[in-house]
Amino acid sequence: MNIRRIAEIAGTSHTTVSRALNDSPLVAETTRERIRAIAARMGYQINAGARSLSTGIRNTVGLLYSLHRTRQLESFYTAQLLHHIAAALTALGFDTMIEGFDKDEEDVASITRIVRQKKVDGLLLIGYDVTEQLAHEITAVTDRCVFINPAHEAWVEHYPTVIIDHHRGGRIAAAALIDRGCTRPATISENDPQFLVRVSGFRAECDERGVACDDHDRFVLPGGSYGDAYETASTRIAELRAHDGLFVGSDVTAVGVMNALLDHGVRVPEEVAVVGYDDIDWTAYVRPALTTVHQPKQEVADAATS
Repeated sequence: MNIRRIAEIAGTSHTTVSRALNDSPLVAETTRERIRAIAARMGYQINAGARSLSTGIRNTVGLLYSLHRTRQLESFYTAQLLHHIAAALTALGFDTMIEGFDKDEEDVASITRIVRQKKVDGLLLIGYDVTEQLAHEITAVTDRCVFINPAHEAWVEHYPTVIIDHHRGGRIAAAALIDRGCTRPATISENDPQFLVRVSGFRAECDERGVACDDHDRFVLPGGSYGDAYETASTRIAELRAHDGLFVGSDVTAVGVMNALLDHGVRVPEEVAVVGYDDIDWTAYVRPALTTVHQPKQEVADAATS
């Protein structure tokens, strides 16, 4: 069954049939309904690829995430977030093109090429390190762009964004340790802007509640992998044992720290309590189960795609 056969049955031109099936306002509503009814009765299905060529609408969204040399998919949180966003787009009838980008190495033209080449109808861009300049250049190409989890700076107020309050997340982590009775907390994380915001929130909560936590209580990881965390903690066990609570910047690194403590005879959480960040799915299955700050995934996906 093709358009020409439908046109013969409907007694119209194949151009009219094509316009009717693509909801063209050039065809009267009654004619559109009659042609669609014939097409449905004859089992005709619109070819999405052919339709996109004629209308310029592909019903495809580009989902871009910022790549990092030191960790894979943002310590798994981004991988799960990508899944939730893709599922939300599917429910809305969109296909998803997922690509990573390195803002430090790639030209803006390569980031926006999928828009310039009309491969997608819009962009969702995940990245805390997206700059105002990058946002400006991307939105000069398309106004259909939402920035997910950028740094909460003044420029984001001028663009569609989904903001995650990492400062508050750090406060939540501090409150969990202090409420447990910890009086000598410390932080362990990468020296990266997003993690520094979490640490600043942690310290702010400690200050307000009269618990000391300063630069002497901060341990810096060289990267965001499990191995980075395990090795760093293993070489500094004596220093870590001086603290009764640790806030680690991500769940993957928190598990690395926790396992290093356990392997060196430190009881967790009896001697040293550990709090992670992200609430990725498998943290409930490690032993002991990891206490972690929930970083929303479904809520972010819903907000970005609504």
